[in-house]
Amino acid sequence: EAGLLLSALALHAVLPGERVRDAARASGERLMAMEPAGPGLGYGAPGAALALARLHGLLGDPRHAARAKALAVPPEDP
Repeated sequence: EAGLLLSALALHAVLPGERVRDAARASGERLMAMEPAGPGLGYGAPGAALALARLHGLLGDPRHAARAKALAVPPEDP
């Protein structure tokens, strides 16, 4: 889902519009509900963090920024 969201955001950068923004928003909501794991950009936590941070830049929704930070910063070991 992160790869799809990053693609939608890239498309919006060159072809801005409500339809592409809505597709990015919907993809972001699906990504928010996922628990990505692993190191991959397309399917892992780093990619999800990047995609949600960029979505925050487009939409300004603080939930996206908070989730991006949570995915990007691993929890501390006890």
